[in-house]
Amino acid sequence: MTVLSRMLTYAGALPFLGAACCLFFGWTTLPVLGDVKQILSIYGLVIAVFLCGSHWGQHLERVDSLSRLLPLFSNGMALVLWILFLMAGFQALMVGLCLVFLALLAMDWFLARCGAITGDYFSMRVTITAIVTACLAGAGLQA
Repeated sequence: MTVLSRMLTYAGALPFLGAACCLFFGWTTLPVLGDVKQILSIYGLVIAVFLCGSHWGQHLERVDSLSRLLPLFSNGMALVLWILFLMAGFQALMVGLCLVFLALLAMDWFLARCGAITGDYFSMRVTITAIVTACLAGAGLQA
């Protein structure tokens, strides 16, 4: 894993941390950017669907049973989040995002055990998932 990849991954957690801090301090709107809940909701969707896409890409490289499971799993996760975004409130979406990020991490654990991803990448995913889910849970509790 390159230094740039690692830096970009951790930088990607900054909006989660920033939004959670804003809500903790009672700042619900940011100049130019707007509503903090909407910012966090959409950014969470973008990152979760990005990770779903990485699992979709994994299936293209496989010829085993995972080649069918990965696209179904990734599409399922993306659709669940889309429906939650459209139909549920902020707190339910934060719970859904936390659960999906944990499910994506569980899939990465399985991929690491199969040798499809490196232990170094998986270790970073554990850390970043802990940071992101803590921020999402904290934001959901502040709302």
